[in-house]
Amino acid sequence: MKQISKIVTLCIALFVAGTFTLPAQLAPIDAHAAAKTKVTISKKKATVIRDMTLQLKVKGTKKKAKWSSSKKSVATVSKKGKVTAKKAGKATITAKIGKKKYRCKITVKNPTTTLDVTSLSLISGQHYILKVSSNGKSNNVFWWTTHSSVASIDGNGVVTAKKPGTSMISATMNGATAYCEVTVVGTDGQNGVSTMEYVWIPTKGGEKYHSSQTCSNMDGPRQVRLEETKSLGFTQCSKCW
Repeated sequence: MKQISKIVTLCIALFVAGTFTLPAQLAPIDAHAAAKTKVTISKKKATVIRDMTLQLKVKGTKKKAKWSSSKKSVATVSKKGKVTAKKAGKATITAKIGKKKYRCKITVKNPTTTLDVTSLSLISGQHYILKVSSNGKSNNVFWWTTHSSVASIDGNGVVTAKKPGTSMISATMNGATAYCEVTVVGTDGQNGVSTMEYVWIPTKGGEKYHSSQTCSNMDGPRQVRLEETKSLGFTQCSKCW
């Protein structure tokens, strides 16, 4: 009897302490966990620049997909879903798993190239650093000037004004070209333009205008007319003159 009494007392203590739990098989079922995972493709449409790539994936399954392209001349796809843009146009990439198909519409566009300015007016002896950008794959730039005796251009995009005249500077990246027309005036006011008509001012900070783009390590130098700098409150740089 004493042994039975001890067992009953222990059971009551455990019950009061709340240590009883439902067996795992009796625990409530999580509806979200039980729900079937939806299978989707990582992108249903995308724009890719020519010569660049895009990785597509099928989510929600571990099964292997069979990839194909509706137009291989525009975009190809590898066995692992890596899309390579070939030329401008449109193609549909399909991932097939069993009888199910998952598609992504691809638009391929040609790269573009831009320069920070499309025209410049420089005094003989002045320099300007052209900034070029492209959304293509390669960072290589091919610079060209139509009249190197008027304005030259080096591999870093530095334009040097040589003598009065006009020259067209071009920058080509990824097969796309951008142009900047450079007009050079002489130091004696040739072409009817005063040697002091154009000067340089900083975009941020500073209160001086300069004859050179590189003077005083200006922050974001830009070229403006002298009369404009005066109206903005800029004064002449003592280092330039």
